[in-house]
Amino acid sequence: MLPQGRSQKKIGSHQPTFWGSAIASHLTQSHAAATDSMVEGMDAFRIAAEKLGAVNPKISQGNLFEYIEAAKFNADAALKGSNLKAEVTAAMGDPHAAADLLIKEGDRTLQAVQAKSMNRASNATAAISQEKYRGMQKLVPSDQAERVQELAQKRADRHPLKAQDYRDTAKNVTGELKAGKVSSGGTTYPENLKAAQSPKLYAAAQELRAVGKEAIATGGQAAIAGGIIAGTISAVKNGLSVRDGHITLETAVQNTAQDATKAALRSGATGATSSVIRYGATKAGIRALGKSNVAVTVAASGIDIGVSVLQFAKGEISAQQLQHQVGQTGTCTLASLYAGAAVGSVCGPVGTVVGSIGGYLVAGMLYESSTSILSQAKLAQAEAERVTALAEAASLVLRQERQRFETEFAEAFQVRCAELDACFDAIATNLNQSDPLATSVALSQLALTLGHHLPFERFEDFDAFMEDPDTALQL
Repeated sequence: MLPQGRSQKKIGSHQPTFWGSAIASHLTQSHAAATDSMVEGMDAFRIAAEKLGAVNPKISQGNLFEYIEAAKFNADAALKGSNLKAEVTAAMGDPHAAADLLIKEGDRTLQAVQAKSMNRASNATAAISQEKYRGMQKLVPSDQAERVQELAQKRADRHPLKAQDYRDTAKNVTGELKAGKVSSGGTTYPENLKAAQSPKLYAAAQELRAVGKEAIATGGQAAIAGGIIAGTISAVKNGLSVRDGHITLETAVQNTAQDATKAALRSGATGATSSVIRYGATKAGIRALGKSNVAVTVAASGIDIGVSVLQFAKGEISAQQLQHQVGQTGTCTLASLYAGAAVGSVCGPVGTVVGSIGGYLVAGMLYESSTSILSQAKLAQAEAERVTALAEAASLVLRQERQRFETEFAEAFQVRCAELDACFDAIATNLNQSDPLATSVALSQLALTLGHHLPFERFEDFDAFMEDPDTALQL
């Protein structure tokens, strides 16, 4: 008689989870770009708000309006894969320009925009209906646009001398910054005022809204991809078990469904978590973790280690199996850090300190998983003792890896400082000796030390390039 239970060969969930999340991060790159664009826009907004800190919010909101709309427009452009970008002229160093915003495609300006945010639509109508704004896109708060258009049309009929300006407003007024299929979605006057009153809170809310959308999109795609991958693998393995007579077809279907569901849930969680990790790393200035593939690996590692710790606590796996699973996870984490060149640009050779960073991350995941399980899971005494011992061991490793990192970082930093000092000394010496050739070589060495290279290391190479008849085409 065929056994009705689950096959003894369980489907490992790490690979479906990782690849499902990796596929999702690729499919949702536009969402990640939209988040990055919103972060960039809110950074500019914060700078502008800080400069206007002493100004009454009822006045400063009008200046900040254009930064808010630009950030929203650019986030939508990134989401839709558009090359369009809105730039605030004040942020570009031209605060007195007639246009408050320029919608550009590369270096080409497509549309000039004048923005006015006032407490009353009637005031905005008068302010925006000036000769110098003719032909521009006239941006007002979204809750006033319809009323401004109506007032402009009425005033065009009543004031012959200003009729052309008012008709231009009636034609070009808009409640959202827009160009083609890209738009900001608009901003109401109350929102502008609230943003001016609490700029830091407003900027954080806009960024979190963007990363929330990214997390939902990435998590959803990851769940679908992870479920499909795990389901396919499970179907093949269980199909072979049915063929060999180890399980029934009904059991195979149940097993496949369970594997797909579990992988979908873990992949979804990993995908959503990776978006949050990527955002946090971007805000902290950690460029390597700001890359989607690295964030996915770190998120998957954290979830996998948590599952392994719980299995160990329940006695489902031995200490040796836990060590093996954590070791595999740590290897993936280290590989992603190497690929991301996490510290190479600062500390010289990547291998110098990546090992300690990877060890610190894995130990941290072990410690966090252990303490979370202790506080939330209902464990028997023996299970709790195992997890407590694991948490204590992880805490010790954390301290050791931190000390190791600090030591290795200090050593690598001293080496890099010595290399930079030697480059600067060589540049200064050759400049003082009026030796342009040696100076160019020293500059090239400095560029190489910083991880870059100069296109021409010798004057002869530059001369040959400029004398080449095809150079004009290359330029």
